[in-house]
Amino acid sequence: MRKKTSTNALNEKLINDSCGMARALSILGGRWKPAILCRLNHGTMRYGELKKNLLKEFLNGCW
Repeated sequence: MRKKTSTNALNEKLINDSCGMARALSILGGRWKPAILCRLNHGTMRYGELKKNLLKEFLNGCW
């Protein structure tokens, strides 16, 4: 964990506060980020649709 006053933490805060995309990427989990962005790149999806779509992919990949 870094200090809140470190240069990296201050830069990250500045970027997240000024850019909505950077903020969204920082919130999304690391493992799911590419899959979520790939789905949303093809068009708008409701949360339930996105969840079902990702769950289906996860189950197909694991079985």
